[in-house]
Amino acid sequence: MKKKAQWMGWILVGCIGIGLFWIGMGSHVIGASAPSDSSRSRMLRIYLCAQQKGPAPGIHDRQKIVDDFWNAMVNRGAVTSAGIVYPAPLLMVNNDVILFYGPPVWPKNRKNFQAYLESYLLRGGGLVLVHHAIQDPNLVRLKEWTGTPWVTNQTRWVKGIWRLNRFDPKHPLSAGLQPVEVEDVGAVGVRLEAQDHVLIWAQNPKGQETPVLWVREKDGQRTVVFTLGHFYRTFQQPEIEELLARALAWAGHHNVDYLLTVQEKERLQKALQQKPKSQPQKESASPK
Repeated sequence: MKKKAQWMGWILVGCIGIGLFWIGMGSHVIGASAPSDSSRSRMLRIYLCAQQKGPAPGIHDRQKIVDDFWNAMVNRGAVTSAGIVYPAPLLMVNNDVILFYGPPVWPKNRKNFQAYLESYLLRGGGLVLVHHAIQDPNLVRLKEWTGTPWVTNQTRWVKGIWRLNRFDPKHPLSAGLQPVEVEDVGAVGVRLEAQDHVLIWAQNPKGQETPVLWVREKDGQRTVVFTLGHFYRTFQQPEIEELLARALAWAGHHNVDYLLTVQEKERLQKALQQKPKSQPQKESASPK
């Protein structure tokens, strides 16, 4: 009898836990409310959603990104988790921003999962799409929030030196960033729409000016798209690490300097206080 009572107790605790979980789901996801000021004061919670390791060392290297880059974000003050599949509903409840690195595995029960993901976006959950994540065919399901930048037979990858040299000086995500060269693979011929605001342009290996980072906002939800990141060494560059730290914080409705070092914060504040000398040209919705 004593053993049976213990089992009944554990079952009761489990039922209470499940009940609290679904209450949380209802209040945080299904309610689909915009992020509050109090939510932004919490630690930034990030989920890295990446496909499995690429074809060669250092290429699409999910494990290195998890081990090194993700730890760098933790050291900067973020709370992180990672997986090779789309995040479970509980993770969507408990995270502020999801970073997609490559097309992840879509759950078998797509209809129910898409409802959870859309609820996450409707409540203001952030997205950061890096490199080949723009090729994910499932973006069609999320095009209101992400757009569909990859166009078959038009968009292509180009390998070589990318010179990031033009930045929107007014936006906190790009203000104060310095020109940098990145030896990587980036996308040319992407499709941009009226909702897409390009913050960073680069001279691609063919000498053409090409957008490499843009943002989109819809009803309080924020998405950042960054097309570089083929090689793991790109994530090791201090300038790119700072850029992605800004992107994650901004998309997660935290102050853009939330994950920055003291020196990076000082440079950002100085840049925001200066009056821009010139405005960046207005980007066209047609591919470059």
